[in-house]
Amino acid sequence: RPLTFWERNKFLLIFGGSLIFVSLLLLFLYQRNRIRVLASLNEARKQQAEANREMAKLFNDMPVAYMKGSLLRDDAGHITDVEITRMNRLFIRSFIGTDSVPEEQKASELFGEDFRTFLRYVLLMDSDRTSITFSQYFSTKEEFFDIIITPATQEECIDMYCISATNLHRIQ
Repeated sequence: RPLTFWERNKFLLIFGGSLIFVSLLLLFLYQRNRIRVLASLNEARKQQAEANREMAKLFNDMPVAYMKGSLLRDDAGHITDVEITRMNRLFIRSFIGTDSVPEEQKASELFGEDFRTFLRYVLLMDSDRTSITFSQYFSTKEEFFDIIITPATQEECIDMYCISATNLHRIQ
């Protein structure tokens, strides 16, 4: 009597079935691990987004006026102006007088005649590469500000922090 299909191909069918089972098991384990990793990445992304929202709120609500500026230089390499690249809400209210964020603006346009005094301190800060603290009267706003300018972490940029000292100067 001839061998049946099962008898002829028993080892091949067992090996093939086992191979398919192991392949499906490995695929299942891989997908399960992938889903776990993607879930942890999603959780980390959510935490990062929340941290970014908190930092943006802190940045806008801090009681110190802040501006980041990019130094503009002439062909000889001398600083001629500061392009304001970022500012918080208090800086906008203190120097621009509105809550809307303006388009790119230069410090010379914003500070007017008082820019020359400000530029001297920026030049000093740039040459020494250190923080400079000074008080300045802004005639356009008729206010005194205590100002700290520091080199920013980015090249050719500065950070400027301001606190209104008008009341203190009036009392003195």
